Amino acid sequence: MSVISYIDDRWPSVHHHLKLSQLIKYLKKKKINPKNILDIGCSFGFLLDKIQKIFPNAQLNGLEPSKRAIAYGKKQNSSIKFKQG
Repeated sequence: MSVISYIDDRWPSVHHHLKLSQLIKYLKKKKINPKNILDIGCSFGFLLDKIQKIFPNAQLNGLEPSKRAIAYGKKQNSSIKFKQG
């Protein structure tokens, strides 16, 4: 089982895209096809939604302290498993 942790949603969106693209490049180079992905501090699951397009068979999990962000995220993508924490 592979788990990807992506922490800190305070940075601007450009920072996230850069880190996400670096992560994807690394996973492809190492031929890693994750089955489970965990995004800590996922907000409403924006990055998980992007990751899902690249790894469609992965189980997506988001950990987020905001109930409002989780509620919005569940409406946007019902395949992400959100947990408050």
